[in-house]
Amino acid sequence: MAIKYIGFDCGNVLVQFDTERFYSFVRRHGKSNLEPQELFSGSKVHIIKGYDLGKLDDEEFFSQVKEAFQLGEVPSEVFFYLMSAIVIPDYKMLELRDNFRRRGVGTVLISNMNNFHFRYLMGKYPEVLSGFDYSMISSHEGVAKPDTEAWIRPLDYLGIKGEGMVYIDDVFENVQVACDLGIRGWHYNVKDKNFLSCGALERERGKFGEFLELMWNKGILKPYENK
Repeated sequence: MAIKYIGFDCGNVLVQFDTERFYSFVRRHGKSNLEPQELFSGSKVHIIKGYDLGKLDDEEFFSQVKEAFQLGEVPSEVFFYLMSAIVIPDYKMLELRDNFRRRGVGTVLISNMNNFHFRYLMGKYPEVLSGFDYSMISSHEGVAKPDTEAWIRPLDYLGIKGEGMVYIDDVFENVQVACDLGIRGWHYNVKDKNFLSCGALERERGKFGEFLELMWNKGILKPYENK
């Protein structure tokens, strides 16, 4: 089966997060003994999961983070300024995406994203989120990766099987789940175990671009006009 859609994660694929800046902020202002990584892959991960699923609004999320890390008198506006400042669009990856859009290949966004970052990107960097044939935003749909429903919904909407899509994500577990659905997965290995940059961005982006070009040249990746 020809592949006619490219599926993209957003965080650490279409945009990069300066998480070390966030970690430094929490360490500087926090009075607890918790490392800030606990919010993303440890004892406090339920907070970020609830936020990404839309179960917590901005103030509820801030309140829980503030309590967990004992952030003292840090005001919410300072915290959310930081939340926006750490987002850095990867324009080289956006150009790679748009290059295949111009050739007629469909694009899909499948992202665990809270409402704050969605609003911020739509307001300041709308080019990151616009133009997709389907957008699966976790906080809008109440479904988050690695739940298989996060991929099944766009597949059903587009009327394709998993074999009709290639999907890129920086989280290996998400790639595994996508592959179990027949999707051709690509692990965008640009982060270490603590989600910090390990200098692999240029190399990984180049490898992914070469992979897509190879599939295009071999006729595996095709325009979706006759989907």
